[in-house]
Amino acid sequence: MHPTIARRILVLVTVAGFASVLPPAIAQNPPQIPGLQQTFKGHEEAVYAVALSPDGKLLLTGSFDRTIRLWDVVTGKEIKTYGGPNGHQNQVLSVAFAPDGLTFASGGSDNTAKIWDIPQRAPLRETLFADAVTAVAISADGKLHAAGGKDGTIKLWNPTDAKLSFDLKGHTGEVTSLAFATNGQLLVSTGVDHTLRFWDTAKGQPIASQGAHAAAITSLVVSSSGNTGYTASADGTIKSWSLQPVADKTVPGHGDAITCIAPGEGNTVVTGCLDKVIRIVSTENGQITKTFPAPGPVTAIALAGNTIAAGTSTGELVLIQRDSGKVVYQTKAHNGAVSSVVVAIQTGQLMTSSTDGTVKLWSLAKADAKPITVPGKPQLAVISPDGKQLVVADADNSLRICQASDGKETRSLGKSTEAVQSVAISREFALIALAAGKTVRVINSADGKEVAMLTHPGNVHCLSFDAEKKRLVTGCDDRQARVWDLATGKLIQFVAYTGPVRSIAFHPVKPNQIIAGTTDKNFATNTLLHTRTYAVSDKPLTSLTMLPSGSLLAGGDDGLARIINVTNGQVERTFAGAKAAVTSVAVSRNGNQVATASQDKSVRLYQAADGVLIASFEPGVVRSLQFHPANPILAGANEDKTIAFWNIAFQPGNPLPTDFGKPSQALAHPGAVHAFVLNVEATQLLAGCADKNAKFWKVASDTPIRNLQHPNLVDAVAFNKDGSLLATGGHDGMVKIFETVKGAQVRSINAHTQPQASAVYAIVWSADGKQIASGSMDRSAKLWDATAGSMIREFKGFDEKTSPKGHREAVFAIALSPDGKTIMTASSDRSIKVWNTADGAVLREFVNPAIPQPEANTSTDPKQFPIPSQSPVAHPGWIYSIRLSANGTQLISAGSAPKNRGFIGIWNVADGKLLTSADLQTGPIYQMALTVDGNSAVLGCGPRVRMQPASDALLIKLPGR
Repeated sequence: MHPTIARRILVLVTVAGFASVLPPAIAQNPPQIPGLQQTFKGHEEAVYAVALSPDGKLLLTGSFDRTIRLWDVVTGKEIKTYGGPNGHQNQVLSVAFAPDGLTFASGGSDNTAKIWDIPQRAPLRETLFADAVTAVAISADGKLHAAGGKDGTIKLWNPTDAKLSFDLKGHTGEVTSLAFATNGQLLVSTGVDHTLRFWDTAKGQPIASQGAHAAAITSLVVSSSGNTGYTASADGTIKSWSLQPVADKTVPGHGDAITCIAPGEGNTVVTGCLDKVIRIVSTENGQITKTFPAPGPVTAIALAGNTIAAGTSTGELVLIQRDSGKVVYQTKAHNGAVSSVVVAIQTGQLMTSSTDGTVKLWSLAKADAKPITVPGKPQLAVISPDGKQLVVADADNSLRICQASDGKETRSLGKSTEAVQSVAISREFALIALAAGKTVRVINSADGKEVAMLTHPGNVHCLSFDAEKKRLVTGCDDRQARVWDLATGKLIQFVAYTGPVRSIAFHPVKPNQIIAGTTDKNFATNTLLHTRTYAVSDKPLTSLTMLPSGSLLAGGDDGLARIINVTNGQVERTFAGAKAAVTSVAVSRNGNQVATASQDKSVRLYQAADGVLIASFEPGVVRSLQFHPANPILAGANEDKTIAFWNIAFQPGNPLPTDFGKPSQALAHPGAVHAFVLNVEATQLLAGCADKNAKFWKVASDTPIRNLQHPNLVDAVAFNKDGSLLATGGHDGMVKIFETVKGAQVRSINAHTQPQASAVYAIVWSADGKQIASGSMDRSAKLWDATAGSMIREFKGFDEKTSPKGHREAVFAIALSPDGKTIMTASSDRSIKVWNTADGAVLREFVNPAIPQPEANTSTDPKQFPIPSQSPVAHPGWIYSIRLSANGTQLISAGSAPKNRGFIGIWNVADGKLLTSADLQTGPIYQMALTVDGNSAVLGCGPRVRMQPASDALLIKLPGR
């Protein structure tokens, strides 16, 4: 009789009042069980199925109480219970781990087999960084994982095999945010160096780098289209960026510091260098196309049509034809270094100034000079495009606008506290920029009023306006070029170089490209990706995410979260209520709900449409939030070093459920969690931790991944070796095979259906996955071709003439030898048999010498109904489970014994001898799993005391081990 049937009869007897109870002393103080290592308490009825994870750290138990429980083997603590509306609706009869240990299958008397995710209590993958992991990201298709560290390193993996693809290095400090573009081919990163960097994920190479904010970058998101990225900063702004980066180009080949740049026609520029060489450089391919010798170190340069005009540190002026390289004019123009060479675009005149205190206006046609007398001792001067006005910086640091015709001052621009290093004028002479020391002043030329004051951390040496007079780029000693918004005086972005910047200019044709020369002999072109700045708050912004509508949600230190329209920059909605800084924000996938976390230890849930608060709870300070994509669950990284999953299900208009805001799961980490992210399907989680590890988790699911319907009870389940197939056996006598990924049935075998359906109680795959063995209530075992579904061999039940050594009762357990040459079966007839798979003959039967063996009935009287000799007895009661040792030399069997006890036997397979055994006061043992080392076993047991439902799973040391 199968235990499920026995269970039902037992219930009837209890109702009738015939329950027998053990003596009180035994019931209250059960004797010590030899070798007991752990007791797994929790099930309310018989534990009928057990399975250990491949690593032996986790235990699954299935029970008649309709639940499956996951346990930590070492501590004995329950990790999770699978049950309720999404679980089995009747007794759980079987459980099995997939070979990868990440999923498991279960079968129950509710006629279903289910495949589940495992809520691991240890990461699936751990990858070591040199320092804390501070940022993580998963690509949209889940095929790439990235993590950034405090040391500035970014690591890129394929999560399928956990192999490290690339180490990406470039940030000069902690990586603060990571995000993949939609196609996964572009990775965007931010760091404490305030830069935004772009990486080619296929090649593992940097594409471009942009300085993003003047203050710390706190958050990064990418639009659903993948064309735009957004950054939030402690400077209170959000900025948008084009995600079509153009690779930065650095041109080697200059022999010394590049002191000046003159944009040429098309995609070329002319550079002047202290190595006494003038070069023409292509901004398209970064190649130096022509070189011209200069009479001295070049300090200033300009273009006038086909003519290159260059001034030197020794006072020479040289005019060179750009196409032929011919020197058309050369003279000693000044007694000091030439500080500027400027062309008056409209008149074609050339103006030079020098540290000798002179300014000269040149006629290019005649190659002669007209000295211009201006007040004081001019050190640096530039001429307006129309050739009518000069901006002059004097040796005494005074600044003035003078007439080019006679040098008379028309307006004073005040006095600088330091010497002016560079002067730039916009087209039409509308704006003037003056660099002195660490300060740049931008002045309206019409009235002399200051438009902006731009401060720098180092001395500024060069300046350039864009064509539209909206931006100014500055080059500084701190190795950065900065781009400024002239309307607000705010920094738009910056570009970092390897040396102090001595020359800078906007590209004449490409408005978003700058060209720079540095003292480390490099020339570079950089494409600017900034598209817009949104001024949000006068306090730092701490978090940023995107709504399905394309608007942005930002949280800040002012305790508010705001939705910002990216088209017009307006704040559409504000979410208030937090009593301290907002630490994180999140939006549900459908855009209906907004969640915020705050330093006040609260998490708040709002309606996105009107900002109305739905509810709040206080789990502590949460640093990162994310909604589950499908279920009413909110995940958060807590300061208590866990990532928690909170239930947020509710019915509008009804009181909140009692479990609202309560954690359904918590993933513990050894250090603070800096960041985490779920993949799109919420099946994987990547966490960055202060213990210098990036951790990959298989996310727990309270619902099965697959639900495989059966017409009757499912009594047995088993995965093949690689976990791609699942075999099930049930009360309908069928063996069914399913693809685990798709859940599709690929084969159905009429295994034990003739002459009538007989329940399949045991299933096992061969080591090579080509065969399946089944055991049944019909007393037989059968071996099947898993591909064709055809029977290879039948191991027949008892028949006096054809199978006198066959089992006389149901076959409850099967084991296949590693080489596939033998099969072992165990039965409720208390026997264990070893069969030859080649011919189906019984090779040996296990005999327990401590148990009286059956005697042959020799009666010849036909009226006595002679009973043939019975099989040798191995157990004192039914045998429910058998397992082979790893090397296949020993067989461990488990079952029941009289007086509601359990029994374990260990046998030598070669000769069938009993090596050791134990009679245990555990309750009947319905299922068994061996630990990895083979020295211990987990037992799924029935009640120790009849008619009392409490049952345990036990971890015991095997007898003799």
